Amino acid sequence: MIKDSTGAVPTWVTAITDGAAANKFIIQVAIDDETYITNVHAMTVEVGFANYPTSADALHPTKTFSFNVDVKAAVCDCSLVTWNDPENIPILMSAMVVTEPASQLLLEAGPEESSLTATSGARACDHINDECDYKYTIKAQMEDGSDLPDWLDYQRPTLYATPVLSEHIGVWLVQMNQTRISNGVRTVYDAAKITVTCRILTWTPPNMPTIDQATYSIFDPDFKITLTPEFGQ
Repeated sequence: MIKDSTGAVPTWVTAITDGAAANKFIIQVAIDDETYITNVHAMTVEVGFANYPTSADALHPTKTFSFNVDVKAAVCDCSLVTWNDPENIPILMSAMVVTEPASQLLLEAGPEESSLTATSGARACDHINDECDYKYTIKAQMEDGSDLPDWLDYQRPTLYATPVLSEHIGVWLVQMNQTRISNGVRTVYDAAKITVTCRILTWTPPNMPTIDQATYSIFDPDFKITLTPEFGQ
């Protein structure tokens, strides 16, 4: 049994059996609390026979050993910081040709906020000055890897959709292509799904042609009737 200087049994210092030798044990220390750094912690371990615990026979021979535990400050370990890759579920956007452009804040991959302080090794890193080098390049692209068309514009962190032609009508998938500079790891994920529709707000019927314009005699050459005004998109 291990006890600290107050006689309490610490949960962060334990004795485990050495599998290689039945008559040996290993002192194991597991602590992730910076408040333990300031002092050297005096400990004792009492060794007895497993089949004859002192609780059953207080006079049974035991041996007590003293030892100290000196907890040192953790050093920065950037591997303890997990990278937050957005789920491959695109944000839904809708836009309408000419009348209703759209904009949407897109998510970018980055360090998981909770992991920056989850462990002493991560807390030891200087995240303000980017000790773990989270810098990355990013590009918004279409699903096939091609560049965004001229009616889509990504100005970090916002995607703007301004459809103006009938050919823009449809469903479009925009991806984010991110490369972390420090290790070259590339992350590609679906960021936005844009549905472009249209609505006819006004329609001006053409003027009726005059009798002369609409008169066609059999066997005459092909005759073209022009309606005014012409329908335009």
